[in-house]
Amino acid sequence: MKTRTDTIYITEDGQEFATEAAAKEHELKVLGRLSRVQYFGVHHGPDTTEGRGLQSRTEIAVEADRHMAEHIARDWCQYHFGSHVAFAQGVAPMPNWFLISRPDSNSFNTKLYESAWGKQEIKKVFLSDIGPLAGFPEPSQLYWQRIPTGYTKYEAVK
Repeated sequence: MKTRTDTIYITEDGQEFATEAAAKEHELKVLGRLSRVQYFGVHHGPDTTEGRGLQSRTEIAVEADRHMAEHIARDWCQYHFGSHVAFAQGVAPMPNWFLISRPDSNSFNTKLYESAWGKQEIKKVFLSDIGPLAGFPEPSQLYWQRIPTGYTKYEAVK
């Protein structure tokens, strides 16, 4: 009969590794990236018929330097939702969207929220110029990665 004892290294995010070196490398790459992620919520989709507020919610995770994360999130919102101002029945100004800074990932992990129109699904967006990160959706295209209208992908790169 043989007895064998294995040492398994478990990182802070619950991943298991056979070697200490692999665990440390994972912590530097993945957990180091996690420390750069900042969270935002955006309420959007105004009821421009009756003016009863914003109907949709999107949670945004931005992997960037702290001083740029909010600017990147605002730029993404401007590109996807348009101007900050919408008009109820074409005349009364109302917010088109607004961005809220979140202290942690709790709201990013929420699936539904209660609104005046019942339970709504929350859309999730991950913005990163580095690439995919475990536990997040596929990164959305950022403003500096957009191809100008009228150009093909290869013409824009030249």
